[in-house]
Amino acid sequence: MGATMTIAVLTTGGTIAMRYEESAGGAVPALGADDFTAALPDGLPPLRVEELVNLPSSHFTLGTLRTIRERVAALVESPDVEGVVVTHGTDTLEETAYLLDLTVPGEKPLVLTGAMRTVSDVGYDGYANLLAAVRVAAAPQSRGLGAVVVFDDEVHGARWVTKMHTLSPATF
Repeated sequence: MGATMTIAVLTTGGTIAMRYEESAGGAVPALGADDFTAALPDGLPPLRVEELVNLPSSHFTLGTLRTIRERVAALVESPDVEGVVVTHGTDTLEETAYLLDLTVPGEKPLVLTGAMRTVSDVGYDGYANLLAAVRVAAAPQSRGLGAVVVFDDEVHGARWVTKMHTLSPATF
């Protein structure tokens, strides 16, 4: 890895980027790339955070998946990026992880993460999951693993991960 590694973080929406809005009667997209950057502690590798989309993953289309895949592939090919993190809704996270694992070649770490609770909920897990995902993407041991899902301080291979619970932060 280079002396100054950069980790790219792509945000795509999902619960990790939502807050409860009483007027909407539920969770709505609310957090953007700057919110995620501000929430992370000092001492991490430089981050390049960009918002690709901000939708619940159940609203993704094949076009959305193509856009995510193309952007991830471009970042993996970029010589100044050492790893890629994608924040994603959990409804379709495992499918996107599998797609990226099969279609994005290369040795660079590729990590997907999300949250089971909105930023309005007690016990919001989004920032902790994002921090863990960035650390995994920065770890030399993550090279060559293909796409992985990082959730609740666990690392799961994209080809084998399954969402097992609709409420538990340890869903994968």
